[in-house]
Amino acid sequence: MRSDPSGPGGAPVWAEQAVDLQTALRFFAINGAVINKVEGVDGSLQAGKDTDFIVLDRNVSKVPITAVGQTQILLLVVTGVAVVDKLKRRYN
Repeated sequence: MRSDPSGPGGAPVWAEQAVDLQTALRFFAINGAVINKVEGVDGSLQAGKDTDFIVLDRNVSKVPITAVGQTQILLLVVTGVAVVDKLKRRYN
């Protein structure tokens, strides 16, 4: 359901449009590639695809949905190049 993650916990809006977390993640990954007609080369992690990807600081499927908004990106890779790399700083 849609609600302001930084707000005081007001009532969610458009509850009838709610989807579970896995469906929402699919909307932004695989379905993004499908809608852009590039699913053969993008949208999932497979050998030979140009998929951009992120590494998060938590498993978003294991925390309360209200905590997902505090998730931080540790690594962002775009076309094979690390654009954000907080992992390097952690382990070197």
